[in-house]
Amino acid sequence: MTDRERPPKRQGAKPVRPEPKGAKAKALGALVRAFAAEQEIPEARARLWVAYLMLGGVLLRANRDREVPTYVIKGGVALELRLRERARATKDIDLSVGVAAPDLVAHFEETLAEPYEGQENRAKRVAASTGPFVITGEWHKLMTTDCQARAPYFWYVVRAWKGNKSEGIAAGSCDTWEELADVQKANEVRDANVSVDSAWGAMSEADVYKNCANHCELERQGELTIAIGWTPVRGFEGDKRWRDPESDRFLPYGLRAIDPFLGTSDAGQVTIFLFEFASDFFKDILTNLRNGNGGAQWSVSEKMASEEYWRHMDGQLKKPFVSKMTGRVIERWVKRSRHWPDHLFASEYQSVARACFAMCFELEIQTPN
Repeated sequence: MTDRERPPKRQGAKPVRPEPKGAKAKALGALVRAFAAEQEIPEARARLWVAYLMLGGVLLRANRDREVPTYVIKGGVALELRLRERARATKDIDLSVGVAAPDLVAHFEETLAEPYEGQENRAKRVAASTGPFVITGEWHKLMTTDCQARAPYFWYVVRAWKGNKSEGIAAGSCDTWEELADVQKANEVRDANVSVDSAWGAMSEADVYKNCANHCELERQGELTIAIGWTPVRGFEGDKRWRDPESDRFLPYGLRAIDPFLGTSDAGQVTIFLFEFASDFFKDILTNLRNGNGGAQWSVSEKMASEEYWRHMDGQLKKPFVSKMTGRVIERWVKRSRHWPDHLFASEYQSVARACFAMCFELEIQTPN
């Protein structure tokens, strides 16, 4: 075989990890190199220390609110974190994990799913700060539901409203429309005060519309037959507003008439109103209510104040972004991570929107010029 016929040699049998891109990565790399030089230790060891500290921060966050820690760092890394360069260098980390073996991998993956940044952003626990209240007939009791395409299919919150007071009554999940109706009955919520999400992530818009209509009473209004009862809802991101024909104001919510049986043999017989609202606007209002702004009293009953509930309430946070159009820094609501659950949080801000629409409390809404 001549040299011309020989296949080209592989260039570098050992793969080289690409350097991280971006000014921030270069700046962080420079800091690590400077620290390693100052401490007179190898740069690789300094990088491992950074990794240990980041992982330790994530595990510490998983241990919060627990009497017995879920994760305990042991061995060489524990000594390095305590003694630094005086300890012998190590390249692995030993953990003691207080989770049953079948759930270990899933629990660890869930723990690592939350981004390292934004650890200070955590929902305020207010279970006993202002309530519990005595719920009477003067209170407006709402049941709001986040609908999903995968089990559990429904995540609900039952909350009572009276002026600037609000008391959480129940929260949880179920898998069938019948079970959802049982929750409504058990909490004595009127049909007109039940709402079900039909936006992205729901099992099917058509299925939500149809099942809501099946839990309605029909009322003739002029030439239309209106279904009044369970209400399908849809939230929109951003600053969307709806024009109110009566006041000529632009509001953060509105109603749109739809046919719940469109595409079936029952189409054209009944009209139901889809409640649409600006999600980000009511996330801000929910935050203000929970912080007690304006004298608001917002609480969660002991029954619903589970670790699962608070974890869902931690599912979204507001982060700053630079607008590509204006160059200004703006804040936007984002999911904490792709795998972090936030369905009960969605039900809570949906409840705020429905309570505002029902005039349980008033908002000062500025009208654009």
